[in-house]
Amino acid sequence: EVLTQINRLRQVCCDPSIVSMGGQRSLVASSAKRVAILEICSELVKDGRKVVITSEWNRLLTNIATDLKKDGIEVVFVTGDLTGLKRKQAQEQFRTGQASVMLIQLTLAEGIELPEGDAIIICEPWWNRKKEEQAIARLRRDERDKHINVIRLLVVGSVENGVMRVAQSKLDDIEAVQMGHAAATGGLSMDDIDEFFKPLEKSAL
Repeated sequence: EVLTQINRLRQVCCDPSIVSMGGQRSLVASSAKRVAILEICSELVKDGRKVVITSEWNRLLTNIATDLKKDGIEVVFVTGDLTGLKRKQAQEQFRTGQASVMLIQLTLAEGIELPEGDAIIICEPWWNRKKEEQAIARLRRDERDKHINVIRLLVVGSVENGVMRVAQSKLDDIEAVQMGHAAATGGLSMDDIDEFFKPLEKSAL
């Protein structure tokens, strides 16, 4: 339950409309991150760049895709629901320039090669930083010296700062809880849980 509530706070940082509370969702139409992503993508696409956007949450990626399409930007969307053939078709659309932006769940990124990508936007800090690095590596493939614009979005003074601090030292415990292999707080102590909210206390001063 503790990590469930922390994840909800993480979702609020990204886009309040994706948070489900008792089956109801926020009526907030957009978020600072979505506005920033639209602005960033508009500039990069205008310069002829191809962009990969990755997040833990499909609902967030769906909202971002809607924002981009309204702005006239062609996108492709890769989720766990797609068959292998449809994933390949989405990759091909991205590679051939039919779409300038690919949206993909972070957990799927390590299995897809995207050497045509020029920039990657990581919508929220991930528990496992290695997964972020794997996603970035998909854009390089064999071109190890290729320059990639890596844009990490962070709400300063929020629970996202706590994720970055706690996740590295407690990664195994957190992943065990999320996989259902541990108790509600796993190996997290009350001090660990307090660490998630210290930035919030500081920002309130």
